[in-house]
Amino acid sequence: MFPLYILPLDAKDVTGYHRRPNLGAEFVRAFSSVVGIRFIPDDAGDLDNTFGPKDIFDYVYAIMHSPEYRRRYADFLKSDYPRVPLPGGLAMFGDLVQLGRHLAKLHLLEEQSDDAAVTFPVVGRNTVERVRYTLPEDHADGRVWINRSQYFAGVSPEEYGYDMGGYRPAEKWLKDRKGRQLSSEDITTYCTMVASLVETRRRMGEIDAIIERHGGWPAAFEPSEPAAAEPETLRIIPFRPPAVEPTAEERYRTCVPLIPLEAA
Repeated sequence: MFPLYILPLDAKDVTGYHRRPNLGAEFVRAFSSVVGIRFIPDDAGDLDNTFGPKDIFDYVYAIMHSPEYRRRYADFLKSDYPRVPLPGGLAMFGDLVQLGRHLAKLHLLEEQSDDAAVTFPVVGRNTVERVRYTLPEDHADGRVWINRSQYFAGVSPEEYGYDMGGYRPAEKWLKDRKGRQLSSEDITTYCTMVASLVETRRRMGEIDAIIERHGGWPAAFEPSEPAAAEPETLRIIPFRPPAVEPTAEERYRTCVPLIPLEAA
């Protein structure tokens, strides 16, 4: 629906075409003015002298995962698209870009986390029949059952019930595979996914900590540099050019013709 890059309408494939960022020019100018570095139209910058569309994406990804942002603007988020606050300066922007980039890679399973020791301890047919969850007090750990005898162990209630985009990934992923036999790769993927949810919750807390360190809401999103003082009231000098009869040498050097507005 909202891609970061777009191609020409007549592009059959990406070969020979240059993608361009799907970002408004006014938004990019405003962003560049507050971070104080130059915008490049593709990928990411070095965050010292340049920033790119990918950096903006990662920054927005971090902001959208701020628990305080979600709490503070909960009523607005129910009725409209989320608003993106501009960063107060380059330092906070860079910190949030790094966290947002890490979160995105976690959610794409491009990075793994060792925070959760999820296991699949019981050997069997690995067929997903009925997905259910049992709390840790019933045994030593939280368990996500896929049939009568097999389960994923070490899944906390927080991770199993974690809501992302209106659904719970740790539950929905298995329910979408009802009737299927999980492969060893499927089992590894599920364990990795739950581990990423553990780290997501921790990283979300770090996002709020960074914002708080830079002044909290909403001060952290105000320009870090003091605004320039308003210029003194300008003294208006009336323009009253003297009329002269120039010599040929003076024409277009010390004087110009006075032409009626209608003729001009």
